[in-house]
Amino acid sequence: SSGQFDSPERALEKTELAETLRNALDLLTEKERRVIELYYYEELTLKEISNVLEVSESRVSQLHTKALNKMKQLQRRDGSWSWWPDMPGSFYMTVSVSEMLVRLNAMMGTQTDTKEMLNTAFVFMGREIVNEVAELKKWEKKGNEVSFPSLKALQWLYLCTLDGRQLPADVQSANSYLLKLLKKDIASQPIYEKAMTAVILSKSDPRRAAEYAQSLKEYTVYREEMGRYYDTPRAGYSWFDYRIPTQTMAIEALQRLTPDDRQTIEEMQRWLLQSKRTQAWDTPLNSVDAVYAFLGGQDQNTNTLRLDAENATVKVDGKVLELPKATAAIGYVKTSVPEKSKQLSISKTSAGTSWGAVYVQFTQATKNIVDAGSGLTIKREILPVSRSLSLSKGLSNDDTVPEPVEGPTSLTVPEPVEGPVTLGDDKPHSRVFAVGDRVKIRLTITADRDYDFVQVIDKRAACLEPVHQLSGYHNGGYVTPRDNTTNYYYDLLSKGTHVIETEYYVDRAGTYETGTCVVECAYAPEFRGITSSATIKVE
Repeated sequence: SSGQFDSPERALEKTELAETLRNALDLLTEKERRVIELYYYEELTLKEISNVLEVSESRVSQLHTKALNKMKQLQRRDGSWSWWPDMPGSFYMTVSVSEMLVRLNAMMGTQTDTKEMLNTAFVFMGREIVNEVAELKKWEKKGNEVSFPSLKALQWLYLCTLDGRQLPADVQSANSYLLKLLKKDIASQPIYEKAMTAVILSKSDPRRAAEYAQSLKEYTVYREEMGRYYDTPRAGYSWFDYRIPTQTMAIEALQRLTPDDRQTIEEMQRWLLQSKRTQAWDTPLNSVDAVYAFLGGQDQNTNTLRLDAENATVKVDGKVLELPKATAAIGYVKTSVPEKSKQLSISKTSAGTSWGAVYVQFTQATKNIVDAGSGLTIKREILPVSRSLSLSKGLSNDDTVPEPVEGPTSLTVPEPVEGPVTLGDDKPHSRVFAVGDRVKIRLTITADRDYDFVQVIDKRAACLEPVHQLSGYHNGGYVTPRDNTTNYYYDLLSKGTHVIETEYYVDRAGTYETGTCVVECAYAPEFRGITSSATIKVE
């Protein structure tokens, strides 16, 4: 599909594939899954894995063999993989599993453990392609025009390009027919398919492949923090893999066709790292794709993305700060610094791509907190919904009060506060309400990228009582009122602007502070926004 989202058919296929792999992994024990991850994707030796898992090297070898045997059991006799055991073989499932195995060979050399599985898979896929080409030729003989190859055919040609094996004559003939179709008009081709085509043409038509590579670069946008990425409807998007497959395929194409342009490639790799900081990547496919994007085009002897890379040098006021041993794999360290320290500097000493964040905890008076944001920003407005009629008409508790007006009212009220407008020395601008008023707090959140697991904590003034007291799922998020806060939780907060509105009753007189309001990516707290406190006066 060339639209912003995957077609229903492709989305279903990808969902089915993710489910198949998840089921396969679920058959493995936790240690077996960890061995597969460390051995194939983090490239640790059996001895290194034994140190990580705190088991003997022979035990790691046993776990590795057991996991491979289970993978073999899931493959059908004809070489295909199916969605579930005993179901008919699926070409799409077989291509996707084979893609991971072929990429693994491309990174680390032919793997003897998976060689036989891959051989039988190629036999199955070759037969399928021969049959598809036969149908295309029949269609063409009837006077119909054969269009650009399907995604199925592109994936097959991509596998053949990476694998490089000698194919049977009938399969090679079918491939030659499909390669001729690549020269047809591709004006509406999605970025993912364009990148895949560039890889395919890198051997058969280098000049045309170079044109594709240049086009892939021209479609990118660049931000220093985020790196280089695609922000176009032609870069397919889905809820479970975002734009990761597109980015991975484009990186591979550039690594093959313009390997000397390290700056562009590293900028695109930076986007993958930044995305992982704020997204869950609910399927293992996304992590596998990202690993391939980093390791696929590099000489393994000079690879700079390593766990044993030299740590950065951290200095406080010019003096090197001694750090405790970092947490394995993620490099997290926790320490304290002198109270009166003024300057923190971090010097990167290793080559290649690195990333990180500094978390600082300290106390500060509420009145001194100002609006700020990093990746996420938030603005809070306090808006009137209805005025208390008991004040103006002397109604008793038994009188009927009309329903509140949910839109503009004819009452003359102050305009909502839109930031820390100061009044006097240090007091924010105050709003004046009356007991019994119904008000609406509007939170406007702006996200500069897609975020998973976002929480919003809106501290409220003691005079405000939520109209809806019960926790529950409302308007895309889970809302839970607490004694002094209203909390909101979102699985996914997509790039753009989002508005949250919650209504409250004003239940007592006096002067009150709202406290701050914070929006934060729960598992990457360096991405957060905060808005200052405001004063509410109730007459």
